[in-house]
Amino acid sequence: MKKSNLNFMSKVILLFLLLAGISNGIISQTKETIKSDGFLILIETTNETIKLTSQKGCAWKELSFTLNVNEIKSIDQFGVTPMKNVQKNKESTGDNNGNFHFTIKRVGNGLSFEGLKGTTWKKLSYSCTVAKCEHLIEAHGISKAE
Repeated sequence: MKKSNLNFMSKVILLFLLLAGISNGIISQTKETIKSDGFLILIETTNETIKLTSQKGCAWKELSFTLNVNEIKSIDQFGVTPMKNVQKNKESTGDNNGNFHFTIKRVGNGLSFEGLKGTTWKKLSYSCTVAKCEHLIEAHGISKAE
């Protein structure tokens, strides 16, 4: 009788583990993923200008512009985009504007970014206390360029 109960309990435990593994696999398949072929952009900041150099994933090689404090530029895989696309990409994840889209805003002595599409981050920022700063930005974050 005890052997029968032990055998039954081991089957129940095995069945529970099997069901837990299957349900975990089903749930992990439904999580939202970021659709991006990946991008890597070098950002060079001076007191007057911002220069973006595509390392990977952009149709453009280099963008350069001035950006006043609290002014915003909208960037996607094809370059600087009209600001009207910012609200459109906040509301939709359609593929009509490339694989990624973010905004750049000059704040004080640094920059802030808002990820609109194709990024795992929603907001990023950094400050620069020297004449020239270089950072790398990609779909998963930002790092200081070396």
